[in-house]
Amino acid sequence: MFIVDFWQHLKRYNRERLPELRIQTHEFGVKGGLFLVSRDQDRADLMFAGRRLGSVVWRGGEIVYEPPIDNSEGLSLEGHLDRWVAQAWRKAQSEQDVLAA
Repeated sequence: MFIVDFWQHLKRYNRERLPELRIQTHEFGVKGGLFLVSRDQDRADLMFAGRRLGSVVWRGGEIVYEPPIDNSEGLSLEGHLDRWVAQAWRKAQSEQDVLAA
């Protein structure tokens, strides 16, 4: 994968998929949306309520996720991004960082 492809995928994912992944709370319904913010030329941060939940970085043709995920060969890039978003949300919940917002 080239960096141009990486950015095209991230832009489409940010525009088409992330708005579908609204975060629900039991007491208040929808709490807010997730979105990607580009950083530098090779990195984007996953944001929620003004907080950084994770990052995705393009490094020499490979994508590195923070928090890390299992890069299953059977998943598409969107599948990997979905897995990463879920992992980042679970990590934030366990740290109680996002829910205290």
